[in-house]
Amino acid sequence: MLAAPFLISLLLVVPVSSSVLASSDEPSCSVTVSGENITNNAIQMAIVNAEAHVTGPVICVASGTYPEQLAITGSGIQLIGLGSQDNPTVIRPTTVATNTEDTAPPNQPIAAIILVGYYVAASISGVVLENLVVDGSAASSSFTSCAYDYIGILYQDASGNVQGNVVENIYLPPGLAGCQSGQGVYVQTEAGQSSAVSISGNEVTNYDKNGITCNEVSTTCWISSNTAYPVAAYQYIIASNGIQVGFGATGTVSDNTISGNDYCAQNGGPATCTTVATGILTYQSGGISVSVNYLHSNDVGAYFFFDGGTVGVKNNVAAGGSYGGIVFDIESGVSATGNTAVNNGVNGIELDSTTASTISGNEANQNGQGGTSLDGWVGGSGFYLCGDSTCGGASPGNDLDGNQANNNIGYGFYDGTGTSAGTVQNSYSDNHCSGNTLDGSSPTGLCNTHGHEDHEHKPDKDPHR
Repeated sequence: MLAAPFLISLLLVVPVSSSVLASSDEPSCSVTVSGENITNNAIQMAIVNAEAHVTGPVICVASGTYPEQLAITGSGIQLIGLGSQDNPTVIRPTTVATNTEDTAPPNQPIAAIILVGYYVAASISGVVLENLVVDGSAASSSFTSCAYDYIGILYQDASGNVQGNVVENIYLPPGLAGCQSGQGVYVQTEAGQSSAVSISGNEVTNYDKNGITCNEVSTTCWISSNTAYPVAAYQYIIASNGIQVGFGATGTVSDNTISGNDYCAQNGGPATCTTVATGILTYQSGGISVSVNYLHSNDVGAYFFFDGGTVGVKNNVAAGGSYGGIVFDIESGVSATGNTAVNNGVNGIELDSTTASTISGNEANQNGQGGTSLDGWVGGSGFYLCGDSTCGGASPGNDLDGNQANNNIGYGFYDGTGTSAGTVQNSYSDNHCSGNTLDGSSPTGLCNTHGHEDHEHKPDKDPHR
């Protein structure tokens, strides 16, 4: 748990650039849909014909607006928009119906604008969605209760590529904004099947609950170079996540820009709220690599919870979070290197119930800027290691080497596992800190290898007692 302690809420502005909507190479089209037909199923009919091998598998769609809800159940189908940024290929149904259900209990019915897979005898592969605008705004009124999930693009028991698309406005009506529904891109797998999807270069915006989600065992996702931010008007109601990988899914998350997931910030801040939104959430994943992401203005930039397999966190920037930059909760064997956590409301990098991990070469500067009252003092710490059950559980046996913690409104390093540098249950070497308001570290001596330990404004007593 977070030091406050908090709950994370999971799923059970960068301008659109021309590169998002324009392919660098002209596709080799088997068939081109040049416009909608009178029954509003021109694209779906082209998909049916391609799956029946009446045409080839590459379906190109001219610019324009197509009010369709689509299903792809065959391998090798490629659906490619021919539009430009100024005149895109838009899939915008005016109403949607349920067309599948969640693969995990309680098997909630789902209405997906584009459904790939499911209800197939075996997993399908090679399905490409490219250069489309998938817009859920017109069909939002189809939902009258929390009984259904609304998804823009859904791969179930299916593999392929989702690349260079805009997925936007996947949200329920305002009265249902807190329903834990509204996902931009979602990949999941039922028992005995598999899904492997590359999700790259997409704009996933104005989602309700999650931007990009990959869940369940035998799901692998490569999530790169996407931009994600939620419906700003709903953030005081629902704790959203930009990217979630969980429940046994594995993969990589790299070079993404994620912002605006800030439920806690809009509900009194960490001193009063009990749930946080996140830029990236890994929740019991089967192993994950998270690197070179820019995470700003989220409650927590990246939150890692009880993951299995190998967890690598490298060269990310987590800035301006209402609570923290990077949080590890019930983790073991993490490698966190070269990350920057700056200007977060409370802690920069936090370890709760986390053991046997390497935290090296990171910078945590200017954290605690929110002035939040946390466990008896104002501000936060650059690096915070929980010492007991009050913050979720002690974090012993970790190696902190070559980190920097400067100008935090609190401590540079706080380690609750001991009362002196000689009794803390973690290893510290070559760490540097200066300009921290309370002190360089608590206890002292954790960052004095080159004489950079602070000693100003030291409190009379341990503020965590």
